[in-house]
Order: sequence, then structure tokens, then C-alpha cells
Amino acid sequence: MGRDFEKEGYEKAIVIYYELDACKYLLQLYNEKKLEPTPALAPEFQKDQLMVWVKYVDKKDGMSVCMAGKMVEISDIQIRK
Repeated sequence: MGRDFEKEGYEKAIVIYYELDACKYLLQLYNEKKLEPTPALAPEFQKDQLMVWVKYVDKKDGMSVCMAGKMVEISDIQIRK
């Protein structure tokens, strides 16, 4: 039996390629909320429509030119099968 990511505090998300406003790859949660990961996602996760499990914390400081999603720091990300 595999891990229960939801019980471990992960959220389901999809990586989306977002060309507008100097954004590149964002995470979109199932409630349609967009997250801007800082630093950027690792290359192996930079695939449009990739389904992932993600754990993150809000990033209070820092500037972004993207402005399409909430800035977050990813604590862990796993490909969702």
C-alpha cells in the first residue's frame, strides 16, 4: 500500500505553464487557486498539466513580477500517479 499523501498534509495540484506577466510554471490547486513557487520548480516538475502532491508554506516577504498566484515556498512536491 502506498503513502496517504492527504493524511500527510499534501494538497493535490496541477503544474500549469503560465506565459503571462513573466510567470512560467505555477501550481493550480483543485479550488482553482494558483500558487507561485519560489524558488521556481525543479526542471523535472516543469511540465504543463503534470499532476502533483504538494506541501507548501506561504511566503510573506519577497517580490514577484508574476502576480498571478500566491507566493509560496515548496517544502515537498511529489508526482501524483
